[in-house]
Parts: sequence; C-alpha cells; structure tokens
Amino acid sequence: MKFNITSYVSYNLKRLITRGYLPLGLFVSIIPASIMCYFILVNSAPFTIKHISNFYCMLGITAMVLQSIYLINNDFSYNTISLIYNSKKID
Repeated sequence: MKFNITSYVSYNLKRLITRGYLPLGLFVSIIPASIMCYFILVNSAPFTIKHISNFYCMLGITAMVLQSIYLINNDFSYNTISLIYNSKKID
C-alpha cells in the first residue's frame, strides 16, 4: 500500500476547516492586529511596522507548531503514523 502524503494533508486541512478550528484561528488572529491598528491610529502609540511584523511572525510560528502537534497527535491516536513509518516507495 502506497501512502499519498498530499491527499493526507488535504484531508486534514479539510477536517480543520469543517470543524471550525482554522476559521476560528484566522478570526482570532485578526483581532489583535485590529487592536494594534486602533492604538496606532487613535492614540499615536509607539508601534511601528516592526512590532506588527514581529507579532505576526511569532503568531505564525506558534500556529505552525500547534498544527504539526495536532497532526502528529491525531496520527498517533488513530495509528496512522505506522503507515507513514512503514510505507515503502515502489519504483
């Protein structure tokens, strides 16, 4: 049995979207940025583009780590990780 990694990743992304985790995460990531923009525009806070880009870099790294932990944990709970480790490439 050959394991197709692209279909597996697309299946997991569809599952994240249908369960609502991905849209909720995107919505939650917009809230801090809009609050920062509000303080920059209204209160003349000492925020620069460097602060906003650093915030989104840290947010993106955290999201990538959580996503990979979620997928690996899901693989171990359904025992599909053994398919990845035991799959052979057929030439």
